Amino acid sequence: MNSFHVILIACALAISSFCATADTLYKCADETGAVYYQADKCKGMKEVASKAIGTEPITSEAGTATAHISSVTNTFLIDAKINGKPLTMTLDTGAFSTAISEAQAKEFGVLCHSQHMIRTPTGTGTACDGVARTIQIGSITLHNVELVILPIAHTGALLGQSALRQMKVEQNGTTMTLSKF
Repeated sequence: MNSFHVILIACALAISSFCATADTLYKCADETGAVYYQADKCKGMKEVASKAIGTEPITSEAGTATAHISSVTNTFLIDAKINGKPLTMTLDTGAFSTAISEAQAKEFGVLCHSQHMIRTPTGTGTACDGVARTIQIGSITLHNVELVILPIAHTGALLGQSALRQMKVEQNGTTMTLSKF
């Protein structure tokens, strides 16, 4: 191994350690195969795939949007468009990922990039990772938003932190206002 190879390896290690400290998303699987997404390294679990968030950068255009609480479900609902197709989404500030169903993914042209086991409050199943070219919420447009495609049939979708981390979220009673930083 010559000095050029040593320098190349050192540079690769420096770059990978920089990426690991700069908003890296770790995808970890426990012994049952359930997948967890987390900001910390996989401890006691198998690392399935990890990558620096923003390798396909989320970009956005400024604006605002408003979500109102549903009297039926007692959740915040917001009208949105994924890849230009309209839908109503449940706004969940505690959810790590934005999620849609397989049927919605087909309708919106969101492709599955990788499959994995996932555990939800309703059970376990196989889910996919995908990227929405655009998510429009009010006058805010987000580009290249990572989301999870769930194997369940439901009419709603979940707007989670993979989209919300790009915005300021303010709640005032039964209204939530989203605005671009």
